[in-house]
Amino acid sequence: MKRFNAVPFVLPAVLVGLWSTAAGAYPAYVRSNVGAPWGVSTNEAAMDAVFGGGAWDDLRFETVDPDTLFSGFYHFIYLEGSDSNAQELDAFLMANQDALETWVGSGGTLFLNAAPNEGGNMNWGFGGVTLTYPNPAGSGSAADGTHPIWNGPFLPCATMFTGGSYAHASIAGVGLNPLIFSDNGGDPNLAEMPFGGGTVIFGGLTTDNFWAPQPDAANLRANIIAYLEAGAQSGPCHNGVLDEGEECDDGNFVNTDDCVGQCVVPTCGDHYVHAGIEECDDGNMDQTDACLIGCIAASCGDGLVQAGVEPCDDANGDNSDICIDTCELASCGDGYVHTGIEDCDDGNDIDGDGCSSCNIDPAGESSSSGGDGSTGTTTTDGSTSNTSGSQESSGGAQESSTGGQGSSGAADESSGGGTATTGVTDASASAGSGEDSGTTTGDTAGGDGAGSGCGCAQDQERGRAAWLIAPVLLCLRRRKRA
Repeated sequence: MKRFNAVPFVLPAVLVGLWSTAAGAYPAYVRSNVGAPWGVSTNEAAMDAVFGGGAWDDLRFETVDPDTLFSGFYHFIYLEGSDSNAQELDAFLMANQDALETWVGSGGTLFLNAAPNEGGNMNWGFGGVTLTYPNPAGSGSAADGTHPIWNGPFLPCATMFTGGSYAHASIAGVGLNPLIFSDNGGDPNLAEMPFGGGTVIFGGLTTDNFWAPQPDAANLRANIIAYLEAGAQSGPCHNGVLDEGEECDDGNFVNTDDCVGQCVVPTCGDHYVHAGIEECDDGNMDQTDACLIGCIAASCGDGLVQAGVEPCDDANGDNSDICIDTCELASCGDGYVHTGIEDCDDGNDIDGDGCSSCNIDPAGESSSSGGDGSTGTTTTDGSTSNTSGSQESSGGAQESSTGGQGSSGAADESSGGGTATTGVTDASASAGSGEDSGTTTGDTAGGDGAGSGCGCAQDQERGRAAWLIAPVLLCLRRRKRA
């Protein structure tokens, strides 16, 4: 990289320091947020071709921070002002011209292009460069076919083009090196200028979808970017010779091999995806985006929630908890029973099939270990039933006539909430109270009312009779003792 040469301004010392350490700095593409020129993405495709998808910053005139843009973090910038982006580019340049020129002079490379459909002539600075609009061109040719932009790395690349129009404007100024001339003569539609330690290519070109032949036109746009990315005239990087200050030099513009950017060895975090080594490389420490620390692509099950893609990621493969193995939050109907939340989950919304709204469906097939019961009738054959919404099952059903409970194993019984058993009946006189401390032995297994806690009326009458007789027997016993 060349040292900073004399230019018509003083270079801040801090910026020199920034740029001297920015060999692996980042590329940026900047346009207006009114939309891509002519609604196409051919410029973005050219950036992808050179740097790889996601390995460059897609910025906007209206929102970009100039202090960051014109710092050592970026070594190549493409400013695009074609179509309805022209006035926004003009306003951005007027507000930031000095910072832009300082950045280029310290070693940055710039592609400044506009084929306007609005506004008029623009003053682009850099010693008096101007864009003349309107000045359309329908066919043009290379000013010098030996220039690197016509010779790769993307081929084929014709040196003559037609389009309707391939350019909307021309470039004028002192110290320009013409690259494309309109076949009608006059000022070039594409020109280059060394500026301090950096280089600028100025253009009035439309997007390459208006050009012919193809893919030559698309390749030329990518070649322009690759040429500037390589440092253009700022140094010998990519000449195949390991020069002073270079970590490597393989003589190509490929940014996925063992030598990338400004002739540096690839590392995780340099924004270039090293083929066969890295899955991704976004150059940040954000663990919620598509590329994680370590240049590993985010995936479901990595334990990190990818923002906008996964609602959860607990990396445990457990489908009864809050996050299932597809990194979706557990919900009724996902086919997995959420422990402590759902009674069942059959993966459908059909009622009456045994599971409705993730609750056991009383109208469908009940469970053998405690399904919900519904209104039934009291029987004496050992079956189970309820009359007002109590629960039943073959292994431990509950039963009542007015709120009581019963089971085939052991139950208590009373007239208003007691419990009954098959073999031994405890009875209490407290109406509706359930159980009482005073009990007497009633019928035993095999007597009337024996069954599965059926709550027979006859047993209840016997219980009442026992309480009536008990005081008489007690008195007789005490008299006998006396």
